[in-house]
Amino acid sequence: MNKAISLTENQLQKMTHAIGFSARRVKKGQYEAYRNYYDAGGADKDWEHLVSVGYAIRRHSQITDNIYYSVTRKGLDCLERIMGVRISESD
Repeated sequence: MNKAISLTENQLQKMTHAIGFSARRVKKGQYEAYRNYYDAGGADKDWEHLVSVGYAIRRHSQITDNIYYSVTRKGLDCLERIMGVRISESD
């Protein structure tokens, strides 16, 4: 049984921003994410919630003190259900 996870509009907006989502780039019900990262600068409450439910991962920059977040496949699956669009990542 799947446990319901509630997401805020802000969290959804940050996830779609991370993958560079644009409805204009949807072709035949599919969207190819050309990126998958969000430079939050420091720790971000919304992203930390997404990490805690498995929808995102956190990375620290090798060069700066910035924290980057990326959407996981589980998070992409969630976005697919909400937006009704198949999401793949470019190589």
